[in-house]
Amino acid sequence: MKPYEFLNECSKFLTNNEIDKEEKLDRGGLTMASQPRLYGEYKGHHVKVDFVVKGVLIIEVLEKPNCTFTIARHTFLSRILGKIFGGVRTGDRDFDYEYMLMNFDKDFSGLIFSKENVSRFIKFKPFEQLQFSVRDYKVKKFINNKYTPDSARNDLDRLLELNEKLINPHA
Repeated sequence: MKPYEFLNECSKFLTNNEIDKEEKLDRGGLTMASQPRLYGEYKGHHVKVDFVVKGVLIIEVLEKPNCTFTIARHTFLSRILGKIFGGVRTGDRDFDYEYMLMNFDKDFSGLIFSKENVSRFIKFKPFEQLQFSVRDYKVKKFINNKYTPDSARNDLDRLLELNEKLINPHA
C-alpha cells in the first residue's frame, strides 16, 4: 500500500482529518519529494500520522504527556558505551538487550519502567523509538506490507493508554 493510500485508510478512524499530500521540494537544485502526513482527532486527542520517508512511520499525539522519556533501539556504539558506563535496566533481559532508556525523570523511573509498563512497551515491538517529550508523545516504526492501518490504530490506542497509565498506574 502506498503512503497516501495508507493514510487515506487511517483517516477513516480520525475525525476532523486532513492529509497533506506529497509535494516536490526544491533544495538548492536538488528536487525531493516530501511524504504525506495525516492530521486529525482521535478520541478527543490531536494526532498526526506521518511518513517521514517511505517505510518509516511516526504516530504522534500532539499533546504534552504526563512525563518524559525516550526508549530507542540500541546501536553498536550504544551497546559499547552501556558496557563502559552502565545503563538503566528494566529487568526484562530481552527488552534491555534490544532497547536503551534515556531522557527520563528519575523521580518517575519506578513508575515509567515498572513491570506493567515494560509489558506495554513490548506491545509496540518492533519499534525504533518511543518518545514522550515535553510537547508530544510518539512511536517511530519501520513498517512493511504486514503493517496495516488497523496496526496504526492499535499503536495509537497503546500510546493513549500508556500516557494514561503513567499518570495513574491503577487506572
